[in-house]
Amino acid sequence: MQLDRNALRLHRGPLFFGVAVVVLALLELVPLPAIIWTHLPGREPAVSALKLIGGESAWQSVSLTPDASWLAALSLIPALSVFLCALALGAKERRLLTLVALAGAVLNALMGLAQISGGPDSSLRFYEGNSTEAVGFFANRDHFAALLYASVPFVGAWVLSLSHDSLRRKASETQLNAFMALILGTCVSIILLVAEVMARSRAGIALIFVALVGAALLLWRERRSAGIVSGAGLVVAVIGAIGTLLISDFAISRLASRFGGNLYVLERIALAGKTITAGLTVAPLGAGSSAFVPLFAMFERPRDLIANVYVNHAHNDLAEIWAETGVIGVFLVVVMLVWIFRRSIDVWRQHIEEGVAPIDVLLPRAATISIALLSVHSLFDFPLRTSANLSMFAVACALLTAPPAGAKLEQQTRPTSAPFETKRASRWAGHHRAS
Repeated sequence: MQLDRNALRLHRGPLFFGVAVVVLALLELVPLPAIIWTHLPGREPAVSALKLIGGESAWQSVSLTPDASWLAALSLIPALSVFLCALALGAKERRLLTLVALAGAVLNALMGLAQISGGPDSSLRFYEGNSTEAVGFFANRDHFAALLYASVPFVGAWVLSLSHDSLRRKASETQLNAFMALILGTCVSIILLVAEVMARSRAGIALIFVALVGAALLLWRERRSAGIVSGAGLVVAVIGAIGTLLISDFAISRLASRFGGNLYVLERIALAGKTITAGLTVAPLGAGSSAFVPLFAMFERPRDLIANVYVNHAHNDLAEIWAETGVIGVFLVVVMLVWIFRRSIDVWRQHIEEGVAPIDVLLPRAATISIALLSVHSLFDFPLRTSANLSMFAVACALLTAPPAGAKLEQQTRPTSAPFETKRASRWAGHHRAS
């Protein structure tokens, strides 16, 4: 389905945001005459270096590292493409999209478990530097862990939806379907949880428990519904499985080395503080996307250096965005967070009513949980700087919007498949019918 005029009106806010991100990335690459760029804040070291080779009069871009900024702009293509395509999908297609995302997460989890069973020399390890952890198709265990915990709320949404719908009909066959959905969801959750433990990501372990609690609250607005029984059963089963796993000697031995020592919390807070300070020297425009390394190097002190440690990110995406893109980047982040907050309120206020498929209400709620988890993780790491996790984030954001008006009209003959809609979407659909 293509974005028609109605969909463009309905989704103009998210579309304008996507355009603003692309424009910002491209403006950083526009060459400026020397009389302008040499007077930008924080460019003195670059000017001094170019004077040594007589290049101080050359045109330069805002970015200190234009090649890296260009690669950063290109890296946005997968997530933006996924976001735009998800906006254009109807309710049924969005459900299938979440199943595809879950299949990818489960495949990653199984790959991670296979890596552990194959040992440090396993041929299934595609990157150097992680010979003892489960990383799936990722190069970093924390990014692998982020995909897993972000998928848990969607597993809960599907299981709760199927069991809610089956128990509401109160037939023996549907009761069996609810039980099978519970078993399947529990199996998938256990796979994700086991892989999370094998990754030994401290943030991942903490956030996946939050994800489990969030999954249990997906039917909070319908807490009097019979389907909540299945939800509670799912949570009890999963927590029991993870409890059994964590008391095993193997799991304890793997986690002890990560939780028993220094958690580097103070180091990461100090790193974020230095990043903010570095950003002040290049404010208000910033140093350019992916220019963190040369910018931060100007503020490193010999006493701060750690042997065999290379600081390539601030481990705080908000601080790094400030240093790289300045006030414009921070403004766009604030706009995005405000939009997500407002849409999340609307999503959780929506009830599961007769004629509305429970999954079309629960998936947007699950999306809010995944967005919150990834956002919190971004304050201590950089999970959204990988295409896979950023694409998952993009799918979750797209689920907060109503499907295009045309998609809703096509499904009106099937009431059980009616999508989640806001009041604004309903008004636009009525205008479309009138025209």
